[in-house]
Amino acid sequence: MKRFSWQKILIPGLLATLCWESGATAQLAEIQKANDFYVAGITAYRQKDYKVYLKNMRQAVALWPDNAGLKLQLAGALARNGLKGEALQMLEQLIRLKIQLDLVDNPDLASLKGSKPFQKLLAQHTKLKKSVASSQFAFSVPQKDLVAEGIAYDPAERSFYISSVHRRKILRIDETGKAEDFIAEGQDGIWAVLALKVDPKQRILWALSSALPEMNGFRPEEKGFSSVYKYDLTDGKLIKKYLMIIPGEKHAFNDLALDSKGNVYISDTEARSLYQIDIKSDEISAFLAPGKLLSPQGLAFSDDEKSLYIADYALGIFSLNLATKELTKLTTPKETIMVGTDCLVRFENTLIALQNGIQPNRVVRLYLDNTGKRIERSEIIEMNNNLFSDPTLGVIAKDSFYYIANGQWSSFNLDGTLFSPDKLQELIVLKTKLKLSGSTLK
Repeated sequence: MKRFSWQKILIPGLLATLCWESGATAQLAEIQKANDFYVAGITAYRQKDYKVYLKNMRQAVALWPDNAGLKLQLAGALARNGLKGEALQMLEQLIRLKIQLDLVDNPDLASLKGSKPFQKLLAQHTKLKKSVASSQFAFSVPQKDLVAEGIAYDPAERSFYISSVHRRKILRIDETGKAEDFIAEGQDGIWAVLALKVDPKQRILWALSSALPEMNGFRPEEKGFSSVYKYDLTDGKLIKKYLMIIPGEKHAFNDLALDSKGNVYISDTEARSLYQIDIKSDEISAFLAPGKLLSPQGLAFSDDEKSLYIADYALGIFSLNLATKELTKLTTPKETIMVGTDCLVRFENTLIALQNGIQPNRVVRLYLDNTGKRIERSEIIEMNNNLFSDPTLGVIAKDSFYYIANGQWSSFNLDGTLFSPDKLQELIVLKTKLKLSGSTLK
């Protein structure tokens, strides 16, 4: 889910808008400290006390090294204090991560602009605009105001299902490309529809729904309400609805994973936790305590289903031991950044990640070591596609990754209203064929 509140984490100047709760893990406590240093640094910057600004930005980056926005701030602070060599090194580090930066118009970098090293960096940065292409057009849906989020595939009928945030419905696309409503707008009281998952054995479609300002007919009193819908694939009838409406609590169900037994795991970005629907009890309950993560998004099982991989939009990718509930952050090579990951799916023995929280947006394939706790290498398989407009979620169908190229979340104002509706485009789904790998993801 492309959420504006979590986008702020990665953008300089907006870190201070984060809210925090008690009971966070040690890592989240460090990020709280990073936030404090950031606020102190910005205060000093406004007072033109650039030495204090630099001191605080160093501390903030040390505590939150995955935050590209903070590193850009630090580069500017270094340049402001005449430490041009360090500033250039920091910028080079970000360019190696293939992060798009404002190098030309950034006033903090003015002292660097006449140097040859800076011009070299500009040349390297320009290369980031080059397209990395492996995707092909799969199909489109003519309706322009869907604001699509989730996509699922039914191998039995060779059909796709698409969720609509704005129009609060689910569409079915048959193998000929014909689209029709699987459920109508607002049917069964459904709110904005997010992630979808097909259980081909039980003939069930699972759908997550949250009351969001971006949906048609939003009512402020429903904000923070979420639910899971269980539909019969054969006739489209609602089997069961699992409501999460608890006084004093806010929830935003976002993505889900389905194990081979039929148990459902759900990420909740608002509660910063995971929920589970146990196949035996057929009830929804908390699986991971709130505050262990910052913004849980995509979910994917390990091959043996003993671990669940979790994409945290702000922190990177974690492995959760389902038996002990121990969280382990995956280590990454120096030139790999995993923050801003929305979608996460497993293909054979690798992970496919879609990152819409960094620029340029990209689809990345991750090769893990035999422990499943370390990314050995990453491969960008799609970047700078001119069809991208807030790409969202994807699904594996046969040997290809199908994903929504233009969710168009940025077409909303902060209050959830659409601006320039006339500029909306029809929904486009892309696909990229995946080759078998030789890694040993567990």
